[in-house]
Amino acid sequence: MGTLTFNVTLFREQFPAFANPVEYPDAQLQMYWDMAVCYVDPVEFCYLTGDCLQLAINQMTAHLAALYGLIADGQNPGFIKDASIDKVHVSLQAPPDRSQWNLVSFDTLRANAMGTVTS
Repeated sequence: MGTLTFNVTLFREQFPAFANPVEYPDAQLQMYWDMAVCYVDPVEFCYLTGDCLQLAINQMTAHLAALYGLIADGQNPGFIKDASIDKVHVSLQAPPDRSQWNLVSFDTLRANAMGTVTS
């Protein structure tokens, strides 16, 4: 298996929500890609190869970029379990024990970022 490298042009084509290089600089996306490789490790996920492996890492990159974007905007990417108004109280649902992968889908994050989510 060859060494994978981050291809920012391919990433922006696959995930147009991150196409703006001013809002999402190449170096920032590279940082998220480097983090994504820790989750989608080419050694541990050796059944993925070539384009499929690249896509999996790019999907994780998009997921991380979207989550960090929400956090930077002061939003919580988790689920609110309970809320109060007087003396303000908010409790969050704990992530699933076995996996946090389903916490927030990329489609939900993308729709939220594009302002198309309705409550």
